[in-house]
Formats: sequence, structure tokens, C-alpha cells
Amino acid sequence: MLTTRPAVLATGVVLIIFSAVAVQASQANLQRWVKQLSSKKVAERVEAAERLGRADPEDAAAPLGAALSDPEREVRAAAASALWRLGEKGSPATAQLQSALEDSDLEVVVLAAGALESQGVDGGRLAPARQRALRSSDLRIRFEAARGLIGHEPAPALVPAIVDFLEREAQRGEDMSADFGTRDAARANARRAERALQRLVATQEEGLGQPLLARLGRDGAAQAALLEAAGGLKALPSEWDAVLARGMASASPRTRGAAAGLAVRRLEPEQVAVWLPAATRLLGDADESVRGSVLLALRSAGGLAASATPQLAARLAAEPDPNLRQRVAEVLGAVGDRNQPVAASVKAEVAATARPALERAVAQDGDSMVRREAVKSLDLLALPAEEAVTLLAGIAQQSRDDEVVWQALQALRNRGREAAPVLAAIKELRGHGSPQVAEYASTVARELESDLAGPPGVARRPAQPAAEARPKVTRADPAAEARGLAVLRQRGAQLNESSFQRALMAVDAELVSALLDAGMSPFHSFAEVNARQPLHLLFFFPAACSSAVRPTPAATHAVLDLLLERGADPNGQDETGNTPLMFAADKCDAAVIGKLLKAGAKYDARNAMGLAALEMAIWSGNDGLQALIDAGARLKPDTAAAYAEAYKNNPQALELIRKATAKK
Repeated sequence: MLTTRPAVLATGVVLIIFSAVAVQASQANLQRWVKQLSSKKVAERVEAAERLGRADPEDAAAPLGAALSDPEREVRAAAASALWRLGEKGSPATAQLQSALEDSDLEVVVLAAGALESQGVDGGRLAPARQRALRSSDLRIRFEAARGLIGHEPAPALVPAIVDFLEREAQRGEDMSADFGTRDAARANARRAERALQRLVATQEEGLGQPLLARLGRDGAAQAALLEAAGGLKALPSEWDAVLARGMASASPRTRGAAAGLAVRRLEPEQVAVWLPAATRLLGDADESVRGSVLLALRSAGGLAASATPQLAARLAAEPDPNLRQRVAEVLGAVGDRNQPVAASVKAEVAATARPALERAVAQDGDSMVRREAVKSLDLLALPAEEAVTLLAGIAQQSRDDEVVWQALQALRNRGREAAPVLAAIKELRGHGSPQVAEYASTVARELESDLAGPPGVARRPAQPAAEARPKVTRADPAAEARGLAVLRQRGAQLNESSFQRALMAVDAELVSALLDAGMSPFHSFAEVNARQPLHLLFFFPAACSSAVRPTPAATHAVLDLLLERGADPNGQDETGNTPLMFAADKCDAAVIGKLLKAGAKYDARNAMGLAALEMAIWSGNDGLQALIDAGARLKPDTAAAYAEAYKNNPQALELIRKATAKK
């Protein structure tokens, strides 16, 4: 160990000596460049100022401040630029920079203003000097002035100076006849201009849209940056979607991609209708990134992009890039998603067109991820439930790709009881050659069998009346579906069982009405909650009725009236025979219970346990049960005696038992 110490010490000595030499060299350079600031040659003085700014020495501020009084404008500009680069280290020259704001040369003025702001001087104090520089004919000077005036001058007035510079520098950056250094510097300037434009848009000042819009459509190198900046405006002009459509037709791939990328924020039906045709044409664009941006826009638009389905279906076979083919398959599912708030007829048309293309992809595509995505999308299409599960089961049985089989089984598992018609096919897959697939098939079959069996010890009853026994549902307003879908889009709700369940649980009359208008059934059977119907769910959860709240809220009456008006069955039974009246009797007031009775609810209906509404709810002591008793509901003598004993410490229940045993 002793032998290593001299080496360590020697290394430390070398580092100390090296640092000392570096400091001496830096001081020598500083002295040389400071001395060079007094050269008789203008070019040498400019070079000295530039070097002092780039070297960033501690003692450079004072000599650079002195150089701000140089008789030559080039030297003063170089000194101001160097001080800007130094930032707070240039504060010893603050007084000279303040004087430089009055310089006769406007380049010196804007550079001095930038240097002062980098030292922490408030931009408002620098605004008069910059406003003077804004009148310069030099694009760079005007840009620097406008850039510094953001937040201190009306934003629309600054657009021309920033955009003029951006357009020139962006074009210079693409000029292949120029040398690399020139192009690189131009691109750096263009990026500065882009950032300035984004800061300008971030002010969200009124009137910014029109001057920005006026600069779009020229098909220059700056168009993409202009589009992206303008797209950040909260108040976009009415013609914005047409601007995006024109951008998608640009000769510049970056502009086409930017326009398509911005379309994802324009998803109202009337907006999509404007840009969709141009986006659809780009599905075959030569630029891969453009195709990717278009697919993202179409996926975001969902069913509103239904008219692009034929082109998407064709692209699924034609797209050479497997990653993009996977995304095409995904987009077909998003466009045809059966749960989205889109007209049923539109979803049916998408399904008819997309299904053959997706089935071909499952069977023939050379990429496993594409095949899996195609299965997912087939599962999303608006196909009749039995047809969909039969298709998925067929894929699971026929595919040689274990990943595809797994995906099809997962889709069947997620469908729950809907998969009952293909249970036998699922069981067959328990003998699959892949142990993992066989085990998963066993899991899916076991869960489905358990789900179909229902609660142990309770006989199942029909979840809903036969189709011919259901009330006929008609829409008085032929525009009801469109109106309902519009509300769903505005509320961000899907057209599916989950949204319907949440709306009923929340007693949301507007959303319930919209879902019914859009196509949900008033006697829909909620598979995941014991096949209960909408009236069951309304009264099963606590939001609709509470024994502590009297009278029952108006929202509950509104949803109840709506469901009854649309044909909901007041005698519908869930899997264990419970009716809506049985759930309402526990906590709703007499007005709600009376409304159900008036609609035809049978107070003597019994569930799988043999209980009627009155018997189920006496323990709660609910005052609303008086409506059942008034309607004629009575307890059998032996039941009354058993209840009286069981509820002897519950005065409210005992009083109800007494009333319910009195003669009618």
C-alpha cells in the first residue's frame, strides 16, 4: 500500500499544476483580448469582443462595457452581444448598457436590451427602446425587438416581425446550396423564432388568430411551425379546419404531418367533416411519419371518421410497415367501436366493411402483433353478440398463433355471459397443444360456467320477458338518436352498459334520457349485476331514495317517469326474482311507491326466496310502505307472527306489521 501513495500524490500535484497553468493561460488570453479591444483595426476589435463573450471570463464585463462607446457600430454591437451572453456576470457594465439603449444603431439597442434583461432588468423598462427598434427594416433587429416586447406590446402587432424572421431563417436552413455552418446557424435562429412564436401564442391575446391565419397557406419551410403555434390558440378562427385540410395537402411532409397532428384536437362532428377527406387521402402518403399522424387523427375521431373505413380496410393490406399496419387495425376498431356515441346504422356499416379486412389480417398477416390487434378490433365491432362470440371462438380454434388464440379467449372472457353460446368451443381448447393456452381456456370455461350457474342455492328466473311480451318502444322524435348522441359526446359518455349503469346510479336524468334516445333499452338486462333492469338499478343504489330524505328528490321522479314513459317494465325480475318495487319499498316514500303501483307494479310478486316487497322491507320501518298497505298488501298471519317476534324491539316495524295484518 505504501508504494501507491507517491503515485497518488504525484497525480494530485499534476492536477494542481495543470489548473494553475489553465488559469494563467486564461488570464493571458483575457489580457490579450482586452488589449485587442484597443486595436486600430475594426475587425480585430470585433473579434476581441466576440472572444471575450464566448470565453466567459470573470473580468470581461468592464472592458466590454467600455467597448460600448466604440465609434464603430460593429464593435458596439459585438460588445453588447457579448454582454448578453455573459448574463449576470455582465452587471458591472449595466450603466454603459443603459446608455446603449439610446444608441443610434438599432442593432446595438436590441442587443443592449437583451443584455440588460439577462441581468434581471424588467422588460417593461426596456420596452421604449425595443419599440423604437421594431421600426427597423432589418428582419433580425425587428425580431429581437418583437421577441422582447412579448407581454409589453399588443400580441397581434408583433406577429409580422416574428414570422418574417422565422420564414427567412427556416428557408435558409433548408437551402442545400449553402454551406453547413450557414444552414446550422439558420436552423438555430428558426428554432428561436419558433419558441418566440409559441410564447406569443401563450398570451392568448384577443385578435391573434387572424394575423397568424394570414401567414398560413404559403407552403414555405415555416408553415409547420406556424400551424403548430396557431393550434395552441384557445379561440381558433372558424376556418381553422379548412386551414388544416389545406395543410394536409402541402408539398412539405412536416407541414402535412403537423396539420394531421393538430386534427386530433378538432373532434366535433362539423370539424371532422371538414378535415377528414384530406386526412383520408394521406393514408397512402409517401412519408411514414405523416401516415402515423393521420392514423392518430382518425383513431381520435372514432366513428366520426366512418367514411374512411374503406380506405383503412385497403390500407391494412397495403401498408408495408408492420407497426403502422398494427395501428391501422387498431384504428378500424376505434372507428367501429360499438360502445361509442355514434349512430347504430353508421357502426353497422363500418362493421360490414372492416370485418373482412380484419379477418384476412388475422388469417394472413405475417406479423403476430398485427394479427392480435385485428382480433381486438373484431371484438369491438358492432356485430350481434352471438355472431361476435362465434367469430372469436372460430378464430381461437383455427389460429396457429398462440398469441392470437390467447387474445380471442381474452375477448370471450371479457364478454362474460354473452359467450355462453360458445362454451363448448372454449372447453375444446382445454386440450390445446400449448399448456399456457390450455390452462387459460380452462380458466375462461370455469368462470363462464360459474357465471351461468348463478348464486348457489337460488333458482334462476328469466332475466327479462320474452321479446314478444316486452312493451313496444317508439321514439316520438325521429331526431332523438342524433340528439342523444350529441349529449353523450358533450358529456364524454360512451353508449354502453357501464355508462347507463353509472347514469342510473347517479340519478342523472339528462344522461339517462340521452342514452335512451341513443339506443339503450329501458328494459336492458345488466349482465354483471344479476341481470337487473334500469328500474332495478335506480332503486337498488342509495342516490335515488333515502329514508332520511323526504320528499324524494325531483331527479328521482324525473328518471322514474322517463323510464316508465319509455316502456320500462315495473314487474321485471332479476335473476333472483326481485322486482323494482322490492328495492323501492326499502327506502322510497309513498309517492314513488305509489307511482310504481300505478304503473302496474304487482305488490304480491315474490322473489326466489318467496318474499314479497312488503315482507322484504318491514325491518326498515320505511314510512313509504303505507302506500303498499293502502294498495292491499298484507302479511299472512303466520308470517306476521314470526315478524312480530323477530322485530319486537323495532317499534316502526311493529306498527307496520299491525297495519299489514288489518283487514282490507
